[in-house]
Amino acid sequence: MSSGRVRPLVLAGGALLVVSFGALVALTRGGAAPVAAVTSTAANDEISCLGRISPDGHVVRVSARAISGQPSLVADLRVQEGATVKRGQVLALLNSRAQLEASWRAADARHRVAERRLAQVKAGVKPADLAAQTAEIARLQAELANAETERGRHVSLHEAGLISTAELDARRLAVDAKTQQLRQARERLNSLSDVRDVDVALAEAEVASAGMAAQVARSEYDQTEVRAPFDGRVVEIHTWPGEEVKPAGILELAKVDAMYVVAEVSERDIARVHPGQIASITGDSFKAPWRGVVERIGSKVAKNDVLNVDPTAMSDARVIETWIRLDAPNEAAGLIHGQVTVRIVP
Repeated sequence: MSSGRVRPLVLAGGALLVVSFGALVALTRGGAAPVAAVTSTAANDEISCLGRISPDGHVVRVSARAISGQPSLVADLRVQEGATVKRGQVLALLNSRAQLEASWRAADARHRVAERRLAQVKAGVKPADLAAQTAEIARLQAELANAETERGRHVSLHEAGLISTAELDARRLAVDAKTQQLRQARERLNSLSDVRDVDVALAEAEVASAGMAAQVARSEYDQTEVRAPFDGRVVEIHTWPGEEVKPAGILELAKVDAMYVVAEVSERDIARVHPGQIASITGDSFKAPWRGVVERIGSKVAKNDVLNVDPTAMSDARVIETWIRLDAPNEAAGLIHGQVTVRIVP
């Protein structure tokens, strides 16, 4: 019995000796004795990451393309930075406006001329021309009748031996000539009254061609007015009056009715994030924390865009962008692209 009681004590003493020896080794190496980490469940569940302030969608660069092969120059700027604009509102005018307006109006005039020519072809000849040709036919008919009477009289004279055969032949030729002239006049009248399908088709093609040319000219003219593609706020102006439109565009426009924080959640934490979770946002550019709700989660893993100021933090983390809709977007509207810290509570 005594030997059975002594053995557990020996084992316990050995364990104590091992722990003491481990602590002694740590102290002799200059380190501290290991201490167990104690963290609350809430702290372990909280997801912390960096993020950036973003409007609803992306910031749009409103620009103007080269028109008719010429670079676009801003003639007039109708807005200022920070201005709120409505969809369709004129933001800027280009200096080619007067020239392209003249081109459009000239093309439109040619289109109207082609339409009137088509109407003229469909209507046929003018009534006055028809009346004149009819009168010409009546005159020729009268002359033909007179020529035939003269020929008949000369036939009688020839049979009586009073005129020669040559004189009789002259009267016959006069009748033949008047007959030919009358036939030509009648054909002319028929051609004036007839509207050919081929003439109508040609006139219609001319109208269509002139109409398309007018549309192209009007489209180029309309593009000299740079309009807002949506309701939003002017974030920054890049091109001022007198300057050629820069690669960055004329200005940047953003939708600020709804503001978001794009949180870069680490791929190891994304499984614990889902829409509807509450998020707390803090930053150096504002005092009180903002509140937001996770709205949607990205579908691809990418490198982080927001860099941590801590030099010991990882600068090439793999993250998934998570969009958090802010409850109060007014203050965030003036801090687009600002860096913030996000804490998501499951």
